[in-house]
Amino acid sequence: MHADASAHNKTMKVIADLCVIPMGVGLSVSKEIAMCERILAAAGLKTRLHAYGTNIEGDWDRVFAAVKSAMKPYMPRACRGFPAV
Repeated sequence: MHADASAHNKTMKVIADLCVIPMGVGLSVSKEIAMCERILAAAGLKTRLHAYGTNIEGDWDRVFAAVKSAMKPYMPRACRGFPAV
């Protein structure tokens, strides 16, 4: 890896759109969405909930670490939910 690329990645900013679609939890998914929102808020990133997901803005590594943390509760039942970033 080029030395400048390494320095660039430490400050690279990103806007991601996370869409979690819990399957098999019934008609309401508010509990699952609220859990994801709490995890993202705890990460200290700028977020905006919208009709089809959540926009997340910040440092590349922090954004994708937060996405991973938000998805972790769904991993044991991964066949019922998935993220779209």
